[in-house]
Amino acid sequence: MAHRCAAILVSVLLAGVPFGCGRKLPPSPPAKFMPPAVTDLSFRLEENRVTLNWTVPQLQDKDQPPPAGFRVFRARQATADEGCSSCKLDFRQTGDVTSKGKKPGSPLNFSETLQPGYKYVYKVVAYDAKGFDGKDSKSIEVAF
Repeated sequence: MAHRCAAILVSVLLAGVPFGCGRKLPPSPPAKFMPPAVTDLSFRLEENRVTLNWTVPQLQDKDQPPPAGFRVFRARQATADEGCSSCKLDFRQTGDVTSKGKKPGSPLNFSETLQPGYKYVYKVVAYDAKGFDGKDSKSIEVAF
């Protein structure tokens, strides 16, 4: 009986080996250029709505492709916890702004409604056509 179970187990394992590793593809070389970082992030607060503003960054080289878009990340902290120096900010993606067809220097923005009693911290990250992220922008804080 144990011999038969072992034979069945080996058969099942051998049958799954050709399919277990997934589809093999040739390795992808690293990108020559990282998407450029946003350097001019700012905000405007109107009533309970914040609007983030920035421009498409200048490219570092004439061969560098422009960013495909920008991911907007937000961390939210209750104002009661604002003095907590050991509290780590938990950034989560809250928006995605595409920049297809936009040239360096073109203005972009993102808006959302805020809830009172929180400090909001935002940052923007450019990404390329393959989805690879560049460096974070500087963070900006909005207390509401």
